[in-house]
Amino acid sequence: MLVKRWLKWDENQKSLAILVLIAIVGFCVQIPLFLIHDNDGFSYGAYPLGWLLGSLIEIIAFISMDLMVKALGRVSDKTSGTLLILGSFVVRFLLYIVGLIISAICTFVPEIWGGFSGFNFFTCFAALLPFPLVTWIFHYLSTKKGKSVSHEKEESHTPSSEIRDEDTL
Repeated sequence: MLVKRWLKWDENQKSLAILVLIAIVGFCVQIPLFLIHDNDGFSYGAYPLGWLLGSLIEIIAFISMDLMVKALGRVSDKTSGTLLILGSFVVRFLLYIVGLIISAICTFVPEIWGGFSGFNFFTCFAALLPFPLVTWIFHYLSTKKGKSVSHEKEESHTPSSEIRDEDTL
C-alpha cells in the first residue's frame, strides 16, 4: 500500500518524504546521546537537538520553496513573480541564518544565554545538507527519466513506412 502511494507522488512529495525520513532517522540514531554527560556537566543531548533544529529548518525551507514554485505557476505578472521569488529566497535565507546563529551561540558562547547549550552548531549544519542533495538527486532522476522517455519516442517515430514507400518506387 505504501509503495502504491509512493508511486503516485511527484518528485517534490518524494523529496519531502525522504527529507523527513532522514530527519527522523538522524534524530533517532542520536537519542542515546541524551544520556551521556562529560566531566564538566556538558550534555551531549545538544547534538540530537541541533540535528532536530537543522532538520526542521530544512523541511520548512523545502515546503516554502515548493509553495513558491506552485504560486509562480498561478502568477501572470512578471513583477509579482519576481517579488515572490525574492521573498521566498529571503525567508529561506533568514531561516538558515537564524538557525545557524542560534546553534553557534549555544555551541561556542553559551554564556550569552546563561550557559544554555541546547543546540550543536555542527549537527544543525549537517542537518541542512540533505536538502540540496535530495533535491538534486530527484531532479537528476526526473530529467534522466524524461530524456529516456523522449528518446524512446524518437526511436519509435522512425518513418519506416516512408522508407518502404521509397524502396518500392
